[in-house]
Formats: sequence, structure tokens, C-alpha cells
Amino acid sequence: MNPWFMFLLKSTLILSLLYIAFRILIRNETLFLQSRIILVLIVIFSIVIPFIYLPISVPAIIPDNIDPIITNPIIQEPVEKESFDTTGEIIEPVAIHRTSLNITTEIVLLSIYSIGVFISFCLFLYRLISVLLLIRRSQRKDLHGLKLNIINDDIPAFTFRKSIVISKYDFDNNAKAILTHELS
Repeated sequence: MNPWFMFLLKSTLILSLLYIAFRILIRNETLFLQSRIILVLIVIFSIVIPFIYLPISVPAIIPDNIDPIITNPIIQEPVEKESFDTTGEIIEPVAIHRTSLNITTEIVLLSIYSIGVFISFCLFLYRLISVLLLIRRSQRKDLHGLKLNIINDDIPAFTFRKSIVISKYDFDNNAKAILTHELS
């Protein structure tokens, strides 16, 4: 198989397994900095681990009698087919060429992987555009050096880049607690 394809396959498998372990074990923890560091390490490990080579020694099995294999290539000629008109007159002969379609496991797996990457990228773009549109229609305030984006919709507060997005209700009622949490 293609080495690049094998790297992608190994990397994807390792990334999936480590992320599943993260989701099961650490997802509900409130130490966000620790969670982010672990996620970055998971990505780094999924890139580095496929390059590690562990040699496996397998004893060679040599048969006692080795018979030579002689093969004759089969030459296929195009098949001539005469087609007739309804009047019985001979129309030109038509050559039928048979071609085989080689679809390997590598092509199928690479296609499935590519479709998954494309769908993930489309979802990422959709969510990024949604957040940017949400921030664009927000009311902007500067509070002690913090960029606040206040939204009229009822959404949970979150940070995006260097700004905090918060709903108007939360800003009016729980601003101090939420801003303290978002800044940590």
C-alpha cells in the first residue's frame, strides 16, 4: 500500500482511539486548560506514533520442493460483432472492447476518508460562520479591557478568540460570575 495512505490510516485510528478515551474519561472535568493541553497532545501523538517502527521477527517458511510456475499470457483480441438492420443489410462491424475497473481496498478506504474529511470541514465552516454572524449582530462593549459581545438571544456564554460572547440576560444578572469563569 501507499506509505502516505498507511500513515493517514494509522494516524486516524490513533486519533480516534485517543479521542474516545478523552471523551469517556476527561470530558466532564472543569479544568479547561488541562483539557486543552490533553487535546493538543492527542493530536501530536496521533501524528508522531505512526512513524514509530516496531520490528517483528517472523521465521521464514521455505518449502522443500519449489516448482517453477510457467504462465502464458492470454492475448485478448477485440471481438467483432456484426449488427444487422431490420432490412437485413449488413452495417459496419462494431468492435467491443472489455475493460476491467480496478477498485482496490486502498481506493475505497481513501474515498471514505476523504468524504469524512470533507464533511468535517463543511461542518467546521458552518459553525465558524455561525459564530462570526452571531458576534457581528451583537452589541459590543469594552469592560475593563475586555471585549464583550452581548447577544439578545438566550445562549450560554463562551469565548471566541479575544472576546467574550454573553447573552443580555446573563450579563444583567450573572455578569461577575460568568466573566470570572470565562477569563480563567
